[in-house]
Amino acid sequence: MKTTDGSKRQTITRRAVLASATAIMMIGTVAPALSQEPVVLKTVTPFEPQSPLSKPVQILKEVVERESGGKIQISILGGPEVVPSQQQFDGLRNGVIDIMMAAVPYYAGTVPETFALLYTAQNGAAMRASGLFDFMQDVHRKKGNVEYIANGGGQPGTAFRFYLKKPIEKADFTGLKIRVSQTTADVTTALGGTPVSIPFADTYAALERGVADGFGAPYTGIMDPGLHEVTKYVLQEPFYSLNAPILVNGAKWGALPEDVKAELKRIGPIYETEVEKFNGLSLAAEDTALKEKGMEFITLPPAESAKFQETVQKVGWESYLKTDPEGGPALKELASK
Repeated sequence: MKTTDGSKRQTITRRAVLASATAIMMIGTVAPALSQEPVVLKTVTPFEPQSPLSKPVQILKEVVERESGGKIQISILGGPEVVPSQQQFDGLRNGVIDIMMAAVPYYAGTVPETFALLYTAQNGAAMRASGLFDFMQDVHRKKGNVEYIANGGGQPGTAFRFYLKKPIEKADFTGLKIRVSQTTADVTTALGGTPVSIPFADTYAALERGVADGFGAPYTGIMDPGLHEVTKYVLQEPFYSLNAPILVNGAKWGALPEDVKAELKRIGPIYETEVEKFNGLSLAAEDTALKEKGMEFITLPPAESAKFQETVQKVGWESYLKTDPEGGPALKELASK
């Protein structure tokens, strides 16, 4: 039986309508991987942008943009010249910036529990497994009104070490005058040394004139002010952990599409791993450079090394527990897993 042109047109029309309806249904049921418009998050670094200490912020930008396929972008506005370091946490909470790598000393007055991460040996993955990450998320939400999404501390137990003019063979600073910061003062005293409290900028002159026999400082960076020129030995007993949490403004976090939140949560552990890898390479490069400058490394005997590490941990936790006698013991147990 032949089909008229009119019936053909009706058949084609019905097929077109059916195809259009099917396409509309499919569009309505398939969600995009991420929101269509790129989400831009503004940030600053608490250190000078060209400083190695700012590298984790650059890594954050690289990882987030790579892993999200550019759908989430990090705009680095600058450093302390844009928002002074001491004001950056308030800037985050007030919405001046959206996301930041926080410098703990500048906001520990608001979230004191964050200082306890100095004394943990857990990296990012271990924090997530032990429940410490969940604890930090909760306390940052309650006390800071910010979202804690990652920790860029890097290699645990490598935040600080001591640099000396004279060699030692034991975990004993008796007879030594050590230039200290707030973090290393009690450690120096516990090891039998005499703390010398002077500005860091005066450390070179103090060592040169014999006012100090050594100093405590971060693992990297002593060559910039030339301190390797007036010390001879590196006590290869690094201690404490860097704590560089990645925080997001609470209101901004609440307003983000759910798929963007999920992506940032997924990216957090990837970021932590990449920062840890970078820090490992950075520490090795620092040691190589110091050796090339003629610095000698002191390795304590196993028993003395254990004594040193036990002392710094004891001092650190005692200091923290004084500030938080109620919640501190539980946090210590969690951080010590």
